[in-house]
Amino acid sequence: MARERRRPVSIPAVALACSVACAGPRSVQAQVAITGAVSNAFINGGSATEHYMGWLAAADFPRPRTTSFVIETSGEYYNEDEGESYRLYTVLAGPKFTANSNRVRPFFQIPVGLIRYTSHREGPFPSSHSGETFVVKPGGGVDVPIGSHAALRLEGDWYVTEPWYLPAWYPFRYMRLVTGVTYRP
Repeated sequence: MARERRRPVSIPAVALACSVACAGPRSVQAQVAITGAVSNAFINGGSATEHYMGWLAAADFPRPRTTSFVIETSGEYYNEDEGESYRLYTVLAGPKFTANSNRVRPFFQIPVGLIRYTSHREGPFPSSHSGETFVVKPGGGVDVPIGSHAALRLEGDWYVTEPWYLPAWYPFRYMRLVTGVTYRP
């Protein structure tokens, strides 16, 4: 039996963001902000908090002056010394609210989407597990200008998986800090 090849969940998000950016009117294309960043997620597993390092790519499509529609994809990774590895991938979209300023631009966003998680254990009894679930990611940050078209992004957010389940709102279960660069033509 042929082995099924799986692609990361981020590929469809990048394709969607590129197609929306290319298909939009020229006035919107010129304003789309693209962000690339590194992330450090803190995941509380009960007895310990693990640090997952990762990446983030996002596109902001402006609407009225202080709101935009953001499409975001990310991946976080963690490897234990005992041969266990964990991967988290997200595809999210939703509203973003930005203060109207020419200098430091604070923002708040509430994207929703899917998170895919995988774990793999090596050794005498190897195992793997994967799945997807709905996620809400409230967060915010600031874009600090570092040039005429670039800004340093500092962001913090909080992943809430299965928000209909009350303990999922425990505030320090999955927090993430993001540092990157935003390009705005």
